[in-house]
Amino acid sequence: MARGLRVTALDQRVAIERVSRMPDGMGGTTESWAPIAKVWAQVVPVRGAEKREAMRISPEARMKVRIHWQGDAAGQPFCTPADRLVWRGRTYNIESAVPWGGRERFIEIGISEGVS
Repeated sequence: MARGLRVTALDQRVAIERVSRMPDGMGGTTESWAPIAKVWAQVVPVRGAEKREAMRISPEARMKVRIHWQGDAAGQPFCTPADRLVWRGRTYNIESAVPWGGRERFIEIGISEGVS
């Protein structure tokens, strides 16, 4: 498999969610998030840190998530930084989604948790 990644390494279930905005009848909009995909993934911790903001310490975690390729006809991954990822009941910001492993076999998604 690509760069040593085996299908058996995709052992975590994640959901990719996309926001939808609906008129609220008062001139504004209401946001709601809905899953667009639930897939098997490999989750790899990259870094953990703490940030000091507004006189308090906020944890921040960065990870890489690899999933099987799903893309459009132009060769772009189906998820974007406008989406978010949910893993083990926690919500993460998607920072990047790029092809990984050659021949569009996988997508590597950079995610972060914490203050964005």
